[in-house]
Amino acid sequence: MEIKYQQFWDWFVQNRTLFAGTEITDQSIELIDQRINILGEFAWEIGPGQLKTTSLTISPGGDRDLLPTTKEIISYAPTLPDWEFHYAKPVKEWENYFNVMVNDQKIGINISKWEYTLSRYDTNIYDIRIKLVDVPVTILAEKDQALYGIVEMVLESIIGEEKRLERINEIEIVKEDVFKKQASSILHLKQHIDSLP
Repeated sequence: MEIKYQQFWDWFVQNRTLFAGTEITDQSIELIDQRINILGEFAWEIGPGQLKTTSLTISPGGDRDLLPTTKEIISYAPTLPDWEFHYAKPVKEWENYFNVMVNDQKIGINISKWEYTLSRYDTNIYDIRIKLVDVPVTILAEKDQALYGIVEMVLESIIGEEKRLERINEIEIVKEDVFKKQASSILHLKQHIDSLP
């Protein structure tokens, strides 16, 4: 495995200019996708970095068992002046609003009124119930898998993929007001998770 990982990074260093900038060609995307698929079935994304110009994330794609492998892959990453590398999707800096495509239509979602509760599942692991508020009917009508995909993306954007995999067990989506006073704003989730033992 070590040779395979090193070969990937040697290739990346030689070809990294293909993936920098705001306009990456479909051909370049296909090229890096093929190279990452040689390493395994991982998700990946390229975008602006937090500390450097550009970042590459090779992610376990929601599979907790793949997290040690993505950590190992990134441990072989080179030090480059304009690139940073992540083994799981990092926390996103956003304004609690994002767009999703549903049936070729762009739909905006504002999460600022979403609420949640946590209940302990195991030591340091919690189940989360999330109440979706002010979500367009088009989104709520989506099949459960698509709706859960959206909620998982929100959780990963707020607390990062690693914490989502390590601290959150089951996600339950609630579309009605079943919460009492114990519910908290989703905007406080990161602070809450960070404060837990």
